[in-house]
Amino acid sequence: MDEEVPDSVTEKTGNSAVTRLAIKMAHEKMQELQEERELKAKIILLNSTGFSPGSRPKTSRSPESLPIWPVKI
Repeated sequence: MDEEVPDSVTEKTGNSAVTRLAIKMAHEKMQELQEERELKAKIILLNSTGFSPGSRPKTSRSPESLPIWPVKI
């Protein structure tokens, strides 16, 4: 991580490496939380459209599966 650590932060911890590690860990945690929020939003969106896991997309029925009706000629 190449970010400059403010002197005031380094002075409080007494160790710039610890400060950089804490900043890196906080950044990673924020990214994880953001990914979780995005995943939850996708799940909510899919649920609102009637999607359920394992379901197949609705397609038109093949002619072979349609019932055969008697026709008078």
